[in-house]
Amino acid sequence: MEFAELAREQLPRLYGLARQLVGEDAEDLVQECLLKAYRSHAELRDQQAAPAWFTRIMVNAPATASAAVAGACASPRCPTSRTSRSTA
Repeated sequence: MEFAELAREQLPRLYGLARQLVGEDAEDLVQECLLKAYRSHAELRDQQAAPAWFTRIMVNAPATASAAVAGACASPRCPTSRTSRSTA
């Protein structure tokens, strides 16, 4: 089965899960999940495991994004950095 067909089957479930996880940002999370899944599609050996595979990617996506933002904003000048909020 091609990736597009596999992803299309999972979309309704992914959108539902994304709405539970992030609310209004569900579309962004689904897009991020599909992109990550597409990049690693060759690793999926058992098509029957696709629902769990997509779910795992989606649940881990916000944590991955948060870690990337935290790493990118380590500078004291970053508005979200803890050190930028210290007493002035």
